[in-house]
Amino acid sequence: MQTKLQIGEETLTAEALIPLIKRYRLLPQLRRDILIDRAIANVQLTPEEAARAQQQFDIQHNLFSEDTRQIFCDYTGFSLEDVEDLATRPAKLAKFKQEEWGTQLGTYFLKRKNHLDRVIYSMIRTENSSLAQELFFRLQNNEETFPNLAKLYSEGPEAKLGGLVGPVALGTLNAELARLLSISQPGQLWPVSQLGKYFVIIRFEEHIPAEYDERMKQQLLNECFERWLTEQTDVRYLS
Repeated sequence: MQTKLQIGEETLTAEALIPLIKRYRLLPQLRRDILIDRAIANVQLTPEEAARAQQQFDIQHNLFSEDTRQIFCDYTGFSLEDVEDLATRPAKLAKFKQEEWGTQLGTYFLKRKNHLDRVIYSMIRTENSSLAQELFFRLQNNEETFPNLAKLYSEGPEAKLGGLVGPVALGTLNAELARLLSISQPGQLWPVSQLGKYFVIIRFEEHIPAEYDERMKQQLLNECFERWLTEQTDVRYLS
């Protein structure tokens, strides 16, 4: 018997779902979930880890009784076994990441540290090169404050904060801007430079070194995992 899916008044066959997956751009998420399921297939949780994962899932979805659990199953189409698998999936994935890359994090952190360090800087940007030069000279001669000029003339969202940007990781910035900030001293005002369509004035405010704490370890684990995902074989349609 061919499996069918009922959505409202429409009945869909398994074959009909393929074009819909393509149309609604569901393939990337489907591919991701399949790869995750394969990765965690052999990951074993302790009874305590499984119970904690189930408790967190129940709290998240307000499943505090057998009745609410059954209502959840009816609404989602999951079986009770499916719900158990769904509940433990995040914990298994976290354990998989730790087992695969946990021992490498210290070295990876040192390798990535220059990109992970954060900076705070002030910026004025405008498409008018003459205006940018004029504003730079006014700042250089202490005729105006940076926040006032940024609020009046900067053409980006930073204008609302008086030109202040950050803290932001160096690795997320434009390469030229990141290079400039990485060699800056606090309070250093840089002459006008062009970034894309804008002429910008940059003043470096503060350097915040990345810390190898639990938050950073989790970020690095996620980076390693996402890189691994992208390296997996692409999905192809076969006719």
